Amino acid sequence: MTDCLETILKKVQEPPKSKKVQHPNAKNAVLFEAINLIIHMDCDPKLLVRACNQLGQFLQHKETNLRYLALESLCLLATSEFSHEAVKKHQETIVNALKVRLFCC
Repeated sequence: MTDCLETILKKVQEPPKSKKVQHPNAKNAVLFEAINLIIHMDCDPKLLVRACNQLGQFLQHKETNLRYLALESLCLLATSEFSHEAVKKHQETIVNALKVRLFCC
């Protein structure tokens, strides 16, 4: 299971193999489900930190929905003893993402 989740986290970094509009959406859906599983398992510190770093990148994404999903997942990650420090490293980015949300409304 861990190997499969690691593969998913690696493949996210690869350039898209398809130019279809829905390809990034499908890729992100698989990624967020993998991250949710990593959070639920809460057993591999390396996977938790990698998931946290990936979510940190989404905090700066132009799409509001991805920022929201990243914030929600980071809230869950912050409760884990293994990833608490990794989430803390993204604190400034999290605050900035929340400010963007406030100014959009």
